[in-house]
Amino acid sequence: MIGPLFTEDEVRNDLQWRCAEAGGSAAWARARGLTPGYVREVLIGTRKIGPEVMAALGYERVIGYRAKEALT
Repeated sequence: MIGPLFTEDEVRNDLQWRCAEAGGSAAWARARGLTPGYVREVLIGTRKIGPEVMAALGYERVIGYRAKEALT
């Protein structure tokens, strides 16, 4: 069974919360081998959430399809 799906904003909010818990985005980034600038850009939305950040957060990007109308 597939787990819940999250929006990009929800993942970004999770990143923001985890950065705060770590003492800031720079501390969170360095602890995971990421550059602080990259993480800051993800937080403010000037960069997409890349696979490195998603992996550090425990997320994966999935692509799905659904019918426009419910099938009967």
